[in-house]
Amino acid sequence: MHSRKEQDWLYRLISPFTWAIFSISVFLVSFFFPPFTYEKYTSDPYYGYLNLNSALFTGLSLMAMLAGWWTFQKIAPPVRLDREIQSQSYAPVTMVDLAIGLILLMANIAFTVVVYRQGGFQQLMSINQSSEQAAAYFESIVEAADSNGLGSLMQLSAIVIPWFFWLRVQAVQSGSGTDKLLASGLFAVILISYAFPMFLLGRRNVILLPLFGVFLVWFLGQVKYGKANPVKFVTFLVTLGICAISLFMVIELVRIGFLSGEGGLNDMLTRFIGYLVAPYNLQGAMLDGALTFPGEGKGYYWMSWFWRAPVLQHIIVAEDVIGTIPPYGVEARCDALEANGFERHFTALPIFANSYVDFGWFGIFPFLFYGFAGAFTWKRFREGTVDGIVLYTMFAYSVLEWRANILFPAPYMGVAIVLLIVLGIGRWFLTASRHRQQLLHRPQAR
Repeated sequence: MHSRKEQDWLYRLISPFTWAIFSISVFLVSFFFPPFTYEKYTSDPYYGYLNLNSALFTGLSLMAMLAGWWTFQKIAPPVRLDREIQSQSYAPVTMVDLAIGLILLMANIAFTVVVYRQGGFQQLMSINQSSEQAAAYFESIVEAADSNGLGSLMQLSAIVIPWFFWLRVQAVQSGSGTDKLLASGLFAVILISYAFPMFLLGRRNVILLPLFGVFLVWFLGQVKYGKANPVKFVTFLVTLGICAISLFMVIELVRIGFLSGEGGLNDMLTRFIGYLVAPYNLQGAMLDGALTFPGEGKGYYWMSWFWRAPVLQHIIVAEDVIGTIPPYGVEARCDALEANGFERHFTALPIFANSYVDFGWFGIFPFLFYGFAGAFTWKRFREGTVDGIVLYTMFAYSVLEWRANILFPAPYMGVAIVLLIVLGIGRWFLTASRHRQQLLHRPQAR
């Protein structure tokens, strides 16, 4: 087993600060990216180069995150990592876990059927479509699924898969043969049934989210059970990175028609620049006043999880309450870009720009709560609780993807909270049952 000091050091390898290094590096590359190169490959003017307004807003937002993080650290009790708690923390798969797994499996199968009926199998990985067209196609599929109550339910698999993997990690370490088989089967079935239709639709991010969560949970188990070392971490991380890049390349090569000889290296460079650099170009344009969205100042992006909650979104319609909302979704973003003189592509907007749309320069203040929430989820994750596993994997991925919209809280956070409550009830019953068993077997005083 690792000492407490060694554990703390190893945990830092998967802390939000590690993933923030990557995201800040992407911003810095965008900040110094040559305008002539960008304009050559994208046909849009480049506003990100040495944009001091963009750098100031991003820097102040980062400082606000750190302030929120520091505040939580000051008021929260220390992380419970002592050996006794770890030895008693093994939790086998409960009936609640199985019930949720069954519901999600049916939702994933039903979603696959919707994809088939919408022609998804015939348009394998959105062949010859741009990233924006493929994303719009995916949104139309989810919208069709939402009419049957499947859209958000299916997406919950992405955030539950890391929890099911954590059950497997614990079963392999401390469970019986039956426990290992049950936990491994539950994890594999949900992962495959979720990833299959996502791969057909060519959706990289929604595949990488659960895989990234599985990586975090794997290393959590390595640390808790005294098996972790930096070499394992780097090896697994590099492997995940290669898989992510390969997934990006394969899907993009198919989309640009490279395999049929229609696309070339320039098309690939355009996509790569658009994926990493273009979001901060839009942010720079916003901060300079060259790009405006309708519905600014409404706080819609930060609260989209509320306005887009299943069932509730049909009862409380955002437009009826707050009026015009900023463009949400690929087609709406493309229309907004075209209205401002930009090409209809590269619609991703950094988390900082989303906040600027919501509140202008006051958009730095929501990051106080973002940092506070991040510190909370990080603490609970290290303790191995169900809310920690589910929420931290979502938060960490949002940090890794600061270049692309607000991913925490996710649009389906309302359903996720309900899911967490149900899973938490299952853990509570398990703990109560263990407590009763301990009382029954406790020697009676004479």
